[in-house]
Amino acid sequence: MTHPIFCIFLFIIFLLPFNATGQTKSTLTGSFRLEHLISQNDNTFKFWRGLRGSSKNRIIIERIRNTEDTIIFNELAWDGIYNIYDVNHDGLKDLILNYHDYDVVYFFTKKKKNFNYTPVYLPDISGILNLGKNVHWGYREAQYSEKYDYSILYKFIDCNPYFYSKIVYKTAAEYEGRSHVLKIELYKFELGDYEKPIFIKEIKTANPATFSYKKYWNKNYKQLMRYH
Repeated sequence: MTHPIFCIFLFIIFLLPFNATGQTKSTLTGSFRLEHLISQNDNTFKFWRGLRGSSKNRIIIERIRNTEDTIIFNELAWDGIYNIYDVNHDGLKDLILNYHDYDVVYFFTKKKKNFNYTPVYLPDISGILNLGKNVHWGYREAQYSEKYDYSILYKFIDCNPYFYSKIVYKTAAEYEGRSHVLKIELYKFELGDYEKPIFIKEIKTANPATFSYKKYWNKNYKQLMRYH
């Protein structure tokens, strides 16, 4: 699955363009500050953040390769916050912005020797279930197209998340949150596609409001992944 998760549902998707502008570093002025420098795949990348005026909170990535010096990314970051780390555990650092409780991930790919132009959206609350198999969980409170709090089970296949299951904290009214949960519902995704959830069952629990999605994933993720 190549598009974002969670933005018309999710994990769906407000596609922020990744602007490969082709500009040179001469376009950078004193309104930017160099904050990070990383080297990977025979390229060096400088990360600049705008400090004032129209450049404030703008993130620019400068790529240095052989004799070429080019700006490959130029986007606004929410409150100027961004991170650089290996999201999918392939040994390459990725760029992560944040948007309405989504991690907006621009994966770095070995083949392109560059960051992907199209981001993937993941909940900014997440954890690892199995590092060796790259299996993760994510959690997000009800917002926008997601009417109920939920958690998802997924793994990375290269730079693409493959979704297995979803836990929904169902409330009487929409957007009520965990304090008004009536029941817990379990869904699976058809062929790993977040846009195609299939209801499986209601998970019986004495107190739905305190149901732990973390404990459920830890206990059941291997069985749930065998459904696919």
